Amino acid sequence: MRLGRGHARCLGGLGCRDAAMGAARDLRLRLLPPLHDRREDRGGAMLNLTPMLPPALALAALLSTPPAAAEPRAEPDATVDVRTDDRRMNAAKAKARRTLPSFLAVLAAPPAGARDLSFKYPLEGWEHIWVEQVVRRGESLTGRLANNPQARGYRLGQRVTVPLSAVSDWAYRDRAGVMQGHFTTRALLSQLAPDEARQIREAFGWATPRRRLSAAKPPP
Repeated sequence: MRLGRGHARCLGGLGCRDAAMGAARDLRLRLLPPLHDRREDRGGAMLNLTPMLPPALALAALLSTPPAAAEPRAEPDATVDVRTDDRRMNAAKAKARRTLPSFLAVLAAPPAGARDLSFKYPLEGWEHIWVEQVVRRGESLTGRLANNPQARGYRLGQRVTVPLSAVSDWAYRDRAGVMQGHFTTRALLSQLAPDEARQIREAFGWATPRRRLSAAKPPP
């Protein structure tokens, strides 16, 4: 999955692909706009990350950088491979689909301060990639690819039309600067180094969980 400029390789170069996937598949996902998922026929989804900022902040930069400011890159964006049977990721996608009406309402009548609207879908059925400059047309969404694709025949900034039923995540920044949606990104935070996860939470305005107090007894 991607985080808009927005699903083995992992976020920030972390190796997260299961070498022994067996019958399970993996998807290639992109975290930020740039984030997507990997071929279903290879056992999964691929998640695309973002340009080469620090692993975590690259994700945030994607959604906050206007597409016009991004220059096409010859190299595809970094991606994260996720098994298709990953319960946390599947739950994140299900929540994104279940709450899609709230995103469509914001898209139809953006509240004051709402910005960086984007959504993610499985390009070619396996590369979950972010799309920005979103416009709704009936039962479809159109926009421009916010990630540099792995799939051949596509490019950063290319216009695509996606049925609402294919949307796997959505996101926008509210008036307070807090990133809404990004469910697939939230699902990946636990796989990141603590400092990287903290940077993403801070960049997106998400509260950082308080550290648990050590259960160990203090020295006498």
